Amino acid sequence: MQITKKAIFPAMIMSLMMMSPSEVSQYAANNPIRFIDINGGSIVFKNESTAKYIASFALKTITKKNGKVVENKNYNERFAEIIQKLDDSNTVYEFSDTFTGTNGAEQGQISTDGEKVFVEFGTPDESYGSKSNLLFEETWHAYQIEKKLIAINKERKGFDMYLQGVDYEYEAKEFATHAPGGSFSYINHAGIKTRTQIGLIKFLDPYEGRRFLTNGYTERTFNGSTSVHIFHYAPYPPKK
Repeated sequence: MQITKKAIFPAMIMSLMMMSPSEVSQYAANNPIRFIDINGGSIVFKNESTAKYIASFALKTITKKNGKVVENKNYNERFAEIIQKLDDSNTVYEFSDTFTGTNGAEQGQISTDGEKVFVEFGTPDESYGSKSNLLFEETWHAYQIEKKLIAINKERKGFDMYLQGVDYEYEAKEFATHAPGGSFSYINHAGIKTRTQIGLIKFLDPYEGRRFLTNGYTERTFNGSTSVHIFHYAPYPPKK
């Protein structure tokens, strides 16, 4: 189905948000829900849950089942602008909320088949942050492609990078700190409240934030009245 998304996208997404899962499944006929711009650019949502989740941050207002229009408290203007820029692109971006990685706390990635870009996120480990933090981070990585900081290599079906890896990651994680519903602290395995990965990026200055990503960071916190030091392992240690 091909439509002019600039005019129809908000209304159609809001309609999806008001449907039950069975109604959306029938509407989508078990295929990805596509909102395609007539100029060739597109955003593809792999399933209804992905479409609804992204819409929960990209729409200023929400229409309830009774027809009442209310303010969306989770709306993020910068996130909405980036989603629009991705949709205006000639590159197809497919978003999916079903990513399950095998290692690490993050549980998200971008990848490519040489043409389309896959933006995947799931439910991260609590030591990382929240699902909304992860969506914002991976969306920013997709935006880095639009900013020409990352290029699609069609031949090897991968990406060419034009900055140091830590700069890509820090920039994306810093944007993730602005996600509504973000998680900046959690209770670790020892029962001590400590910062999440995203919490550290929010707390540290840019230099220390980048250093944490590659070298780790020792946080001073408290267990009751006792001062303790907790080492946060680097998410992206240098390859040996």
